[in-house]
Amino acid sequence: MQFSDRLNEYLDELNISSKELAEESSLSPSVISRYRTGARIPTEGSTQFTQLTNAISNIGQRINEDNSKKWSLEAVTSELIDTLSDSGHFYDHVPHNLNMLINTLQINAADMAKAVGYDASYISRIRNGQRTPANVDTFVENISRYIIKNHSSDSDIEALAELMNLSVMSLSDSVTRQSLVSRWLLEQQMDELPSSVHHFLSEVDSFNLDDYMRRVHFDDLKVPSVPFSLPAARNYYGVEAMKQGELDFLKATVLSRSKKPVYMYSDMPMADMGSDEDFKNKYIFGLGLMIKKGLHIHMIHNINRPFTEMMMGLEGWIPLYMTGQISPYYFRDIANNIFCHFNNVSGTVALSGECVGQFHDNGKYYITNNKREVSYYQKRAEDMINMASPLMNIYQADNADSFYSFIEEDVLTKGIRRRISYGLPIFTISDELLSRILDRHDIPEDEQQTIYKHVELQRSLADKMIENGNLTDVAFNISPEEFENFPPSLSLNTMFYGHNLTYKPEEYELHMKETKEYAKRSKSYSFLQTDNYTFRNIQIMINPNHHVVISKDRSPAIHFVIKHPLLRDAIERLVR
Repeated sequence: MQFSDRLNEYLDELNISSKELAEESSLSPSVISRYRTGARIPTEGSTQFTQLTNAISNIGQRINEDNSKKWSLEAVTSELIDTLSDSGHFYDHVPHNLNMLINTLQINAADMAKAVGYDASYISRIRNGQRTPANVDTFVENISRYIIKNHSSDSDIEALAELMNLSVMSLSDSVTRQSLVSRWLLEQQMDELPSSVHHFLSEVDSFNLDDYMRRVHFDDLKVPSVPFSLPAARNYYGVEAMKQGELDFLKATVLSRSKKPVYMYSDMPMADMGSDEDFKNKYIFGLGLMIKKGLHIHMIHNINRPFTEMMMGLEGWIPLYMTGQISPYYFRDIANNIFCHFNNVSGTVALSGECVGQFHDNGKYYITNNKREVSYYQKRAEDMINMASPLMNIYQADNADSFYSFIEEDVLTKGIRRRISYGLPIFTISDELLSRILDRHDIPEDEQQTIYKHVELQRSLADKMIENGNLTDVAFNISPEEFENFPPSLSLNTMFYGHNLTYKPEEYELHMKETKEYAKRSKSYSFLQTDNYTFRNIQIMINPNHHVVISKDRSPAIHFVIKHPLLRDAIERLVR
């Protein structure tokens, strides 16, 4: 039995629709549809496969409590794994896509074969479907690297964008372009992007900084003051010693008197270090102490890796992002995977490292507190930041002026905006209704005046935005049960208010009516409702092909402005 047949049987047995399975699994309806028709199958052990099996098991156990063994996760997973071997090889799509790519870019197949180290006849047999590479992922990576290196003219990028149904902007840097070409060749990853982005956004949506601080006992952390004896210079050879080098760097940075920013970059292999739970816990503890000390960290992320892995890595930094003490960056150009580098530097200590490719254990770190050497590494780190691009700009109350400047400049640019929220736009509320809600929450008069001024500013900004293009607000269609369990609140994220001023049902209905009346009066403003928005605490504003703003009202009140093409494009497609 094929995968698609067993999946359809599951839906029939459970009497559920594709939409219901999509909602339970957090996969998009289009992905479920492709699985049901056999146009796609998930890879065993992939994020999509896990989400699907968990969803089927959860629904089955809810509906069939007396037969929970049949619907256990183990049983469902085992049955679906058995079907994968009968479902055809996932990589059957690669020859077709490779031919389309070669024809679109007019690639000389013989030159390409020579450059990537394959025999031309071997490439020909792969294109004809007569051979399958022993390692398809490596084959695709080599092909995509060749294409990015040799076919990156403006006309080539435009042709790629049209072929892959993407914007030219989303292919603007070589790292993103190679990643997208690889994923398009494999043809599964374009469906995976929204899934991994959905998980990232869910983490941001559900994250509560106060709860996190209590959970890790952050307020109880004491920045140690015991002197730490560090040699003027020291080498660390091999992975185990290099782990100690990273911990020594953190310790020396925390114990120093310097409050200078910390710069961190690494494209070294991380799998062997990441598998050491004791090291990870000590490392995270050290980062927490740096945050507690008040140090600002400039982190250059290595994004030259599979998109899903990149998103998982970013999720680990969410707690630190939420403190407002992290500035994340990335390099737009592809770093080589032969020579790997490490560069951490704080006010009084520097840790530098290197290794060759996957021979991590043959690498070394070098730590120094020599003033001249530290000054050199600081200058190098600053030069790296100057060459890097912001992965995202993060705004909190302490840099609110910078955020307002960004917004004021943005509303004057022409474009079509789309904003998706759990609740309603604040600029459409009447003063009378606003006053009623503020009085009910016993907001002091001076605080009320601040809110009135801010709402008036939002009305002015909305008018300017609409004058320069179109704005569509999309709000979640909140059921009575949803309203009772998760009552919506006034959207005051742009003033970093941080408090939860909830509506009563009749107040919300009145604000809804006012919003719809505003939409009728304005030709360039639209208001829609959706059943598919799954986030309750974040608002997403999309300026297509330019940036995405993720805003959180509280815990903490924060805004992420994302311009990285691949991440931005994936968010756009997730909520379009």
